[in-house]
Amino acid sequence: MKRPEGSSRQTSSETKKPEAKKPIKPADLQPDPDQRTVTTVEGRVLGYDEKFNPVTDVSMKRNIPENKLEKQKVDNVEASSSLSKIINTVSGNERLNQEFFNYLDQKYANAQRPPEGMDVYQNPQNYSPEQKLARYVDLVKVKAQFEAYKEARLKPHTGQMRTILNQPEVEKDIQQAMETLMEDPTVAGLLSSEYLQGSREILEGKRFQEDTNKYDQAYTDAVNHLRTDLQDQFKSQIVDGGIFRDGVARGVNERTILINYNTALQSFGSVLGADYIAPFQDTIQKHYTEFYSNKVEPLLPDTAGSLNALILNATSNFNVPEAQRDNVGLVTPTIDGQAYKELGLALKTDGFMQVLGGLKIDPQTQKDMNAAGLDPGIPKDGFTAAFLPTVTNIATQVFGTSAAKKADRESFTSTVLKELRPLMERLDGGVDPITFGGLAERVRLSLRRSGSPMAAYGNEVTTALNGLMRGANLTSNKLLDGMYGAGTGFALKDVQALTMLAVGYEGKGLAETKNPEGVLRDGSGDNSGVAKKVFGTENRMWDSGALQRFGTEGLEYYANKFSGDVRTLLPNSVVHNPLIDATAYGKKAVDEVLQNYALAVGKGLFGNDEAAVKEYATNVVRMTYNLNSALKPGGSLDKTYNLAMELASLERGNFFEGSVSVDDQLKTMAKYSTLFLSATRTIHGGVMGAGSFDPSSLASQILTSAQGMSHVMDFVGSKIKPSIDAKILLNIGEYADAAKQLARTTFVKGSGVLSGLIDVAWLPVDIFTFVRNLKAGNLDTAEKIFNGIIIGTDAGVAVDGAVAIARTVIPATVLQSSRFAFLFTGTGGAIMAGLGAAFNLINAGALIGLAIWQNIKAEKEYNKAGDRLDANLKPLTDNTTSDNLKLYPEAGDPWGGDSMRQRLYQMHLDNMYKHDLTPFDWAAVRDANRKRYEAAA
Repeated sequence: MKRPEGSSRQTSSETKKPEAKKPIKPADLQPDPDQRTVTTVEGRVLGYDEKFNPVTDVSMKRNIPENKLEKQKVDNVEASSSLSKIINTVSGNERLNQEFFNYLDQKYANAQRPPEGMDVYQNPQNYSPEQKLARYVDLVKVKAQFEAYKEARLKPHTGQMRTILNQPEVEKDIQQAMETLMEDPTVAGLLSSEYLQGSREILEGKRFQEDTNKYDQAYTDAVNHLRTDLQDQFKSQIVDGGIFRDGVARGVNERTILINYNTALQSFGSVLGADYIAPFQDTIQKHYTEFYSNKVEPLLPDTAGSLNALILNATSNFNVPEAQRDNVGLVTPTIDGQAYKELGLALKTDGFMQVLGGLKIDPQTQKDMNAAGLDPGIPKDGFTAAFLPTVTNIATQVFGTSAAKKADRESFTSTVLKELRPLMERLDGGVDPITFGGLAERVRLSLRRSGSPMAAYGNEVTTALNGLMRGANLTSNKLLDGMYGAGTGFALKDVQALTMLAVGYEGKGLAETKNPEGVLRDGSGDNSGVAKKVFGTENRMWDSGALQRFGTEGLEYYANKFSGDVRTLLPNSVVHNPLIDATAYGKKAVDEVLQNYALAVGKGLFGNDEAAVKEYATNVVRMTYNLNSALKPGGSLDKTYNLAMELASLERGNFFEGSVSVDDQLKTMAKYSTLFLSATRTIHGGVMGAGSFDPSSLASQILTSAQGMSHVMDFVGSKIKPSIDAKILLNIGEYADAAKQLARTTFVKGSGVLSGLIDVAWLPVDIFTFVRNLKAGNLDTAEKIFNGIIIGTDAGVAVDGAVAIARTVIPATVLQSSRFAFLFTGTGGAIMAGLGAAFNLINAGALIGLAIWQNIKAEKEYNKAGDRLDANLKPLTDNTTSDNLKLYPEAGDPWGGDSMRQRLYQMHLDNMYKHDLTPFDWAAVRDANRKRYEAAA
């Protein structure tokens, strides 16, 4: 570990330092093909491992250990049980429900409404949650208005008793409209968040009705009773750890318990507020940490697997052009989206053999030629040196990498090099494809006549010669342009690398042709399979061999030059430089997060001492990687921290004296390295199940996770000075906030990240972030928490707040065990309709009691009332009543006796229309919407 220049250094006795893993160099891998361990791959290639085996999304996922927590199946009834009880409590008093609706009515009085008509039901995706909730409020009001009007029409002694002939249709359309809106998760979620917000304001003493007589002792008693009930539930379920204790006792799995706890805590926090909850922070954290450490941690994957998961996610979501997406891992350009495109070059070189003869052979290449097992008659000159890497790569494609096939590879290499030389001499001056085909055919026949061991591989030999000739032609005529050095000529490495690229490129062309020139015409028709094998075009095997020989950095220069040269040959084509290793971008994204994290730790310790911050941050990064490589699978927080302390202690002599003691430096490094790695374990599940996930969101997740995990660390006794912790956490928070802000502007709303992120990954740290923010005065109202920024968004994931609340606070089954359970008629969307029906019954009754129709006496006023009803009803349901009225079936007072009343009332009901005047297929609309919501989720 390094120290800032000018800093004093504490001396210590010699200690054994952990051995650092040495990177594998390309030169160490050659010329032994056994270093490569795969010949076929499955999935989309993302890059290469340290031995240059292709790495795919499938192989990376296979190497990521199972997240047992993520695999647990959520019991929705259990997961929503505490929340259901909260909802029952806040909605259990009719008088407070009247107060809530007045709150809602006032809040949405001036909100933007959707256009008049039925489109909002048919195309809900085109409207905001606020617009749809505003329509819902209007529907609740018009339902109450219709109920009042209907009652008034039947009052005795008015002479105005008329049948509303389309009453069943009006009632059905109002109810269907409300339930259709409530099946929309964004509306159900927003209404639910408003219920919590309204309850919070009612508890705080705010009033929403003009009638002050309503605020009597009974109202005050109802408010106090609600507050007491909620506080008692909060203490029992959260402060005393009841959700954890009861869930474990009844055998509920950990994932279900976490969801139940998380949603309950958020709901209590939104209704009861920070002032009430903050004093219980330490107790809340204690119970949670015990549950997390004892029950959750053993289910999480090891840190190495978690880092791989993060890298895979960042790699998979790297912004690759669509034309290049399936071509990642190629070492040659992608042209118009294709791995190969004819470049239009004639088979003719000029002085290329002279160039090859003048190449200066370096000691490494001389060593390679000596070790290649070549026939004694093959000259070890510039020609052989130039083509040897490419030909040995071909031999590996044909015979594989096993040691048992070493002799075959050597024999094939010698045969091809021997036959290639005279063909290249013919190319220096030009050869047409037909002539070349004849020359290749002679090679095949000569192998058979001479009894060569390669006679059985005549097709492979001639196909290899075809690709080598074409590749050498491309190299000589284009790729070597500008590579000549005055006084030095052409460098052997340049010729070797460009030849390998060119032959691999031309080989792809041969593999796409049904009758490649130079392949034995044996009547089998499609001979492209031979070319696919010879040039390793399947599964990036050729590219893997090239990288093994020259390394990624070594080939990138030549590959980019190749791309530039092709642009001059094909000026009207779109040519992409090769993206050889996308995993490098994923690693870079994760590494940048760690760098920022390390800087936050350094600043927290050393403040404005830039030199100390920089050096300490470097040490934190190194420490984190060393710790990660030393950990065993399944390591818990306390084990991780103990190992971190051991590693830090070994490096004690490399910490520097300054404004912070060496002891604090050591403990800080151990603690915050552990925190970072623990954070990656915590968010592993959410990232893997998240779908699209950009680097900014990844950054905010890790940084904020690490910040929250610091509270869990207290459980393992790793506290350092509170003031230092506070400073470091503040710095981490600043980085996280910046990443959150960027993520909010770049992340696509409504993406699939929500399910995995909220459900599993974020839960262990969300608790502490939530409570801490409440105590700090942040997120102190339900509106701030749920309406637009929700915990998921505060983690840096820009999601629709209403959708988030529907997924996290009001899951689909939340009311199944509530007092409204009798309203439920099914699952999925029908459950949301049940929520709507519950509100409908409460609030319609509340408004009827407040309706102005009670004092209506004259027909003129009745007519005005009908007109006002129609003015509200028509734009919401396309119905009217004024044109569909009929006098009561018989003249006189029908209320003289029970039997007369019952008979006439039945006639009144029988008179109503049995058909729709304004038919609307609600069932089809709701079914289409449900499918849309399921697809969006």
